[in-house]
Amino acid sequence: MRRSPSPSYNPPTDDEHQYEVLDNLPSLIEEDAPMVQSAPGPSVDKPRGGSFKNVVKKGKVNALANFAKISKRTRTDTYPGTTIRRVYVKNEHWSWSHPVISYNPVNFTASNITDEMNLGAISWNKLENGDDRRSYEGIYQVVGLVPLNPCGRTGLCGRGKLAKWGPNHVALPIITRYAHDENGEKVYMSGKPLLETLLHKRGNDLFGLPESCTNRDDPLSNEIRDLFQEHRLTSENTGKTLKRISKVLNSGVLIYRGYLDSEYNTDNSWLESIIVSYHDVHDNTFTQVEFPEGADYVWCQVKHTTLINNSYRGYLQKAFYARSGYDYVQFPEGSPMNRMF
Repeated sequence: MRRSPSPSYNPPTDDEHQYEVLDNLPSLIEEDAPMVQSAPGPSVDKPRGGSFKNVVKKGKVNALANFAKISKRTRTDTYPGTTIRRVYVKNEHWSWSHPVISYNPVNFTASNITDEMNLGAISWNKLENGDDRRSYEGIYQVVGLVPLNPCGRTGLCGRGKLAKWGPNHVALPIITRYAHDENGEKVYMSGKPLLETLLHKRGNDLFGLPESCTNRDDPLSNEIRDLFQEHRLTSENTGKTLKRISKVLNSGVLIYRGYLDSEYNTDNSWLESIIVSYHDVHDNTFTQVEFPEGADYVWCQVKHTTLINNSYRGYLQKAFYARSGYDYVQFPEGSPMNRMF
């Protein structure tokens, strides 16, 4: 494997227990997507290591937004689970529209992931025969038969550990219910109800949002829907409860849809996510769903002591705001994220 020498690069990182997105994404799930409403989109973070004026010229708002999406985890120095290091990319050189003669990133595709179809046979930016290569970010460039990351250079080319060239779609649903005290009464703070979120246990008290590979327009996969089957219910009238669950999970509020800043992204393969909030508004549905001790999923009040990816905290804040819940999601003390949300 050839790589060009690069200067020492130690980008600032969030103080967190970062989670790795799936090493090997499964096949896309083909299913009609439910209708969702829209909530206010995420704010644009200020990039580190350089000022806005060094990145884009006046009026180029889209370019600035793209830089913000790629300026953190996507530019992590070492690719996860390997010793492969990214080539250093200056802030002013991240955009493909800015020619860089000396840009020569390592070409890395993990040997243990499934081979893709012939590059010449892929219909880029299209949905064809169940193969969805469309991006939430719009039309991306294809140069030399390979797609280019719509948010810019990452310092590494190839597929990395991702399943597909181009966009890899991941659903990260935010499923919430009202918190109750020992008497079964709703818990309020500052006049707003506290919410509990369904989290996936990753081991050693680490948590993340439920995560699954999906097609571009499906915010909730069958894998997650299956968590709410009859054997999980505590009510006697399971038929009625299942109907309520189906109604809640077939509607939601859109929190975010777009590029997912991840250590696994490369110049030619990247993650995109759709994040939708599903909430038990009437407080008579998810209260009937419990998971046994030791299960991989748990209802949790996310606090500053909860070991969860800080980027998830940002999306949770937006979901709680959309549901008029109390914003008790706090970032750990001293976290740079406190200055961004």
